[in-house]
Amino acid sequence: MKYFLTAWVVLIFNQIFGQNFWQKTSFPSGSQLNSVHSLLGIGSNQILAGTFAMGIYKSTDNGSNWFSSGLASQWVIDLKNDNFGNIYALSIGSSLGSGVFKSSDGGNNWTKVWSNDGGLNCLYVDQNNNIYVGLNYSGGQGGVYKSSNGGNNWNKIFDSPANVYSIIKTQNGTLLLAVYENGLAHIYKSSNEGNNWSKYSFPINFTSTEFAKNSSGAIYLSTAGYGIYYSTDNGNTWTNIAPVGPDFSCLHIDGNVVYAGTRGNWVYRSTDGTSNWNILNSGMNQDNYVLSLGTTSNGYLFAGMDYYGIYRSTNQVVATEEEDNLVDGFILNQNYPNPFGKTTFSENLITKISWQSPIAFHTTLKIYDILGNEVETLVDDFRDAGKNEIEFNLKNNSNLSSGIYLYRIRCGNFLETKKMIILK
Repeated sequence: MKYFLTAWVVLIFNQIFGQNFWQKTSFPSGSQLNSVHSLLGIGSNQILAGTFAMGIYKSTDNGSNWFSSGLASQWVIDLKNDNFGNIYALSIGSSLGSGVFKSSDGGNNWTKVWSNDGGLNCLYVDQNNNIYVGLNYSGGQGGVYKSSNGGNNWNKIFDSPANVYSIIKTQNGTLLLAVYENGLAHIYKSSNEGNNWSKYSFPINFTSTEFAKNSSGAIYLSTAGYGIYYSTDNGNTWTNIAPVGPDFSCLHIDGNVVYAGTRGNWVYRSTDGTSNWNILNSGMNQDNYVLSLGTTSNGYLFAGMDYYGIYRSTNQVVATEEEDNLVDGFILNQNYPNPFGKTTFSENLITKISWQSPIAFHTTLKIYDILGNEVETLVDDFRDAGKNEIEFNLKNNSNLSSGIYLYRIRCGNFLETKKMIILK
């Protein structure tokens, strides 16, 4: 039987022995320039921070040290990554202009892939690597732009005199927009990638802040002063699940654990995603806004603050597996046998792909041809920590020719690709 040390156990330990939940990192603080508006974990101990006017900073040691990582003097509003390891930054600035910047080397170098001098609000990358930008209505410009090829080309898919505060795609492929339009809050929905839209008035009038999705596909929407809302039917109906009053500024979800930052120097957490909220604020000494949240794949939670830099959880906050199935770090193994298929001497139409994860995560494992076309999705669900394995059977893919193929795994922020050879 497997046993897990959960975040609840860590919390109880901290309460009993008086250990603070948060510790301040060495990230510079004390000025609006140091305000951290976006966070993105990109590895087991690496995280990027988008600042108000210092561009992007990076840590490769769980926040112990930070160094500048490009887009100096820019205001980096949002950071997202795709399934191929590319990172996108939504940024406002004078020296480099405003728009979307792209990095293919872990945030060390950046290339501008889209320019827009209007108001910018949010960035979203879906499971199919489409990129969306939501605008803040200004100067006659508003709506949503989309790129389906890594930022090379962009099309406007939503045009409205609205502030688009957040974008998300549901499990069934429906696009949702949280907007504030003509003094009212609305949800816009599209089931055909923005060709047509339906507008739904929300139960209350509010300013939305951020969408998020858990590993089961449930959608969350945080608001400024009116709680957090939750939908399990692709945005058709919504239920309030968090207290009215706090100005929720951001959402972050690992598995089914929900974290919500506030403009009041604390973070709310629900381990079941719908109730039993507890406040995480011990160790945060300054009474200021939490602007952003993020986790590294080895389980540390980070909070980006207004003026006061970055805090990190003292302990890992995600579940880690003990003893008999304990693993250290993420590993994607080479498939075996490799090559596989039909040879002069034998026939083996099945190869096995195995991996290990130190924590439970929603996992995707896909097969691609050498041109990057998707062949098959082997895994797209929540997998336990420890060692996992799955088979790839050529009997189900009789149309594949001999050659080199790729298999790519994604567990949280861990992303790795390996080659395999098919002989027929």
